[in-house]
Amino acid sequence: PITLPGSKKVLLFNTKNRKLLVYESNGADGFGVKGTTLQNYDENKSYSLTIRKPDDIIPIITGKTEKMFTKAIDGLKTKKGNVNGRINEHSIILRTI
Repeated sequence: PITLPGSKKVLLFNTKNRKLLVYESNGADGFGVKGTTLQNYDENKSYSLTIRKPDDIIPIITGKTEKMFTKAIDGLKTKKGNVNGRINEHSIILRTI
């Protein structure tokens, strides 16, 4: 959580509904946090995906390079949804870049 403010990209996983949330910042300053809300994210580049097998995808996201996990995410056949910037008790920060 300490590296979240100021980072350019963050990947969150919601354990309750198995959603992978990918946020990209819209400025050079990175993200801001106010309460439980993530600020300064680009709504057009940020998206959410429902993961069917999280045990297969999460090790790729946490252990590989950015290019490798982007390729793995693009290989999924789920539809991309919108994000709202809220972080709750079910959200796990997988990676910040």
